[in-house]
Amino acid sequence: EKIQIRHRDTNAVLFECEAPADLSIGLRMRHALEKATQAGAYLARANLAGANLARANLAGAEFGDGVTAERGIRQVLGLQWPVTIFDNHMRIGCQFHSLADWATFTNREIVEMDGTDALLFWRRHKAMLLALAGHNEAAA
Repeated sequence: EKIQIRHRDTNAVLFECEAPADLSIGLRMRHALEKATQAGAYLARANLAGANLARANLAGAEFGDGVTAERGIRQVLGLQWPVTIFDNHMRIGCQFHSLADWATFTNREIVEMDGTDALLFWRRHKAMLLALAGHNEAAA
């Protein structure tokens, strides 16, 4: 069965491949994403609705706007907000910023993101998350 990965705004086909018909819809998209990554496809702004990315190897993927995952994507779950770490960027909840920005945000900037809960979270987990990301705070 032919699977297409489309641009979320224009609906243009960014990549397509054949996938076994017996895979569920989410696993077919995962299969297509793995093939696209192997082929070096540019998937910025791809519509990935319904994709099951469990155990997908996206190391080396480029996500557009300078966001890469050469070292693979690391996730931290079980905290107040889910954390996703790329090579030089990190998403905490809905906040997505460069590691350099995360390292230098002021208390006020963190509070503006989601109130005092965000500041308490950041004070508690900042060192661990930046270390996990391999970010040297002194170099920031």
